[in-house]
Amino acid sequence: MVIQPLWEGILLFRDLVLNFAIISLFVFLAAPLFIRKKNAVKPIWLYRLYVGAAHGGLGVVLLFLSVETPKYTFLNLRGIAFLLSSFFGGPVSSFLTFTFVTIGRLITEGSIDMLQSGIGFAAALGTGVLFSKIKAYGLKWTIGTMFLLNFYYFSLWYAGKIILNDVWPYMLYQSCGALLVALFLRYLIHTYRFQQSAKQVEREMIQMLCMQPGFTFKFLKRDDGKYIFTLIEGELLQRLGVKPSFFTGRAVDEVEFFPDAFVAMLNSYYDRAWKGERVVFEAELDSCSILVTLNPVLINNGVSYVIGSALDLSESKAADKLIQASEERYRRLVEHSQDYILGFDIEGNVTSVNHKLIHTYKLNSKPTTGMPLPELISIDEVGKWQHYFQQAMLQQESQQYEMTLKLPDDNVHIYTVSLSPIFGANQEIISLTCTFHDITDLKKRQEADESNWAKSRFLAQMSHEIRTPINAVIGLNYLLQQTDLTDQQQEYVNKSMRSAQGLLTIINDVLDFSKIEAKKIVMEQIDFDLYEVLHTLTDMISLQARDRGLNLHTEVHPKVPQKLTGDPFRLNQVLLNLTNNALKFTDAGQVSVRVDVVSHHGYGVTLRFTVRDTGIGLTNEQQKQLFQEFIQADMSTTRKYGGTGLGLVISKNLVELMEGTIGVESELGQGSCFYFTAKFGISSQTISDTAIEPPFKELAEKFASLNHTDVLLVEDNEINQLVAKEILKELGVRVDVAENGEEAVRCVENKRYDAILMDLQMPIMDGYEASRIIRKLEYAKNIPIIAMTADAMQGVKEQVLEVGMNDYITKPFEPAQLYSMLQRVIQASK
Repeated sequence: MVIQPLWEGILLFRDLVLNFAIISLFVFLAAPLFIRKKNAVKPIWLYRLYVGAAHGGLGVVLLFLSVETPKYTFLNLRGIAFLLSSFFGGPVSSFLTFTFVTIGRLITEGSIDMLQSGIGFAAALGTGVLFSKIKAYGLKWTIGTMFLLNFYYFSLWYAGKIILNDVWPYMLYQSCGALLVALFLRYLIHTYRFQQSAKQVEREMIQMLCMQPGFTFKFLKRDDGKYIFTLIEGELLQRLGVKPSFFTGRAVDEVEFFPDAFVAMLNSYYDRAWKGERVVFEAELDSCSILVTLNPVLINNGVSYVIGSALDLSESKAADKLIQASEERYRRLVEHSQDYILGFDIEGNVTSVNHKLIHTYKLNSKPTTGMPLPELISIDEVGKWQHYFQQAMLQQESQQYEMTLKLPDDNVHIYTVSLSPIFGANQEIISLTCTFHDITDLKKRQEADESNWAKSRFLAQMSHEIRTPINAVIGLNYLLQQTDLTDQQQEYVNKSMRSAQGLLTIINDVLDFSKIEAKKIVMEQIDFDLYEVLHTLTDMISLQARDRGLNLHTEVHPKVPQKLTGDPFRLNQVLLNLTNNALKFTDAGQVSVRVDVVSHHGYGVTLRFTVRDTGIGLTNEQQKQLFQEFIQADMSTTRKYGGTGLGLVISKNLVELMEGTIGVESELGQGSCFYFTAKFGISSQTISDTAIEPPFKELAEKFASLNHTDVLLVEDNEINQLVAKEILKELGVRVDVAENGEEAVRCVENKRYDAILMDLQMPIMDGYEASRIIRKLEYAKNIPIIAMTADAMQGVKEQVLEVGMNDYITKPFEPAQLYSMLQRVIQASK
């Protein structure tokens, strides 16, 4: 029962598609013909007769292809024939189309309904009138279609011939068909007009080429290596007595008009042009001297074809003047160039020298031509010079190499030497031009860049080596804080944590020394408590002072504001550096830190910090070497006390960023006094005490979403494994551990994880390669991957993002920092 209606629907759809296909084919074939013939067929009534007859035939065909509907009525799309006829020929053609269709219907059915025919005639004629009066294409088709269908079917309904509910689907079918035909016809009309415009442009271009005084040509390179002319036009061809057909479609050696020697010369120039060089040459052709210019056209970094133009030099005096002016400009450029520019004949003798060489080598009173270069100036690498000169002659191509010259002032300079052959009319080398370009400064910059690169790699490696144990220290201290400790033990752990964090802050800047050199450190502007900074400083150095038996004293002038605005971390870094130095070089006595007010300015204040010790002191010579990169006051201090000599350089840069100055007052054996000034804002806010880490309960509530998540930890260091696992387990995270990238891939293949913590430097397979493989797994493409790296150098973030990781965290990290990043990437992936 269900299959029969479905099958009838399929047959109906098939028949409708057949009708539309026939209409589309007719439009595709007939529309261009009617557009083309509209203004060509005279008289106009004959054109309208053609249109009416053609569309009448279409209507008859559509009548024969009427579609039987499930209600055993017949549907045909002959109305589209009336619309097309009205569009091309107006009411006359529409009337003729209706007449042909009516005759066809009379033949097929044996009789016609006069009322229905009268309504159809009125509908067709009215549609034709509307199409002829309305100018806008879309409006014409819309109103014409609506009128034809509504007038015809509503008139039949009014006359009692049809039931309106039965025919509205047919009206919809024919409306959709008319819309499709209108769109298709619109496309054909636009295409035809575009083709006509293109042909018109082509005709105009050909006319322009034919009317030019010389001639223009185009050639391609065939697979067999021969050059084929595809276009050539111009008046000069007529004066030479040849036609474009002598060249078009033929290779250079197939043109009978060209002598053999001329063919060989053309091929050589064409070879140069095909390599991307703009070539200009003169040639004699049939007693006519012509100037030929070859311009290669580059597409996708390769020569696609070459456009050439030829001018009759006998009629082009202006061209000679332009060439002479160009030569004069070139001569002036040579004379005023900062490079050494020399001309040579094919024997290697100097033919010209520019002013720069004469001035440098003081050759004003000496002959400068007619001799080889080694006799003109002193050259150590004579054999190398002769080799490249001969190569330029033999290969007929430019040669370039580097040469070292010792100048008359005994300075040694490095030059890039360029030897370029100059060709005559018959493709033979007639001379050479040589340019010496000084690259001494460039070489020095390259050496400096290589040195900086080596330093960056050293710092990156040192970063990894130092950060790995620091990560373990901070992590284990954090875990220890979560256990039951006595007050004294808790104090020791807190101080240990502060010291490790302070060391980490310093290491971050030491390892990113290039950023300090470039003055790219950004100073924070936050509210802080100066007393808290000094208290933290005291905690960090008190144990060291006690171990060395030294007294530690801190004093703040009463007028110093307690609450300031600035960067407390950088301030603490400078103070820690200076106090550590004081402790290191003091064997007995005390180290004191004092803060005084220098001046007030607006809403800010300038403070002076003084770190005084009773240590070994410095000589005047040693004081001059302070604040220099990697230099200590005496190499003996390195052997005895250790250190890199970089701390004071970092402090100097940070103090300058705080708009201050740093200095020292010292006397050998009497101790030292290091001081610096810095500008701060004065804060009016109440500053709350801050702990090293938020209470665990607070962390657990803040990152509750991490509870019961599955995380894969990829880490080869056992201590770091332990630290990370314990930190994550405190929040209820389920952790699996892989010791290298290969194990990580196997884990991901066997289990789905909410996130992956990926170390970068591991044996067997590193984190980069493991991430690439994991991202190729269909079900793992969206798993968040966080890189854990001890490399603090710039560029790491770009590398991890390039292989598909989501973010990265630098070791060592605070637990809250890790929790926050995990929560963010996991929520973003869902």
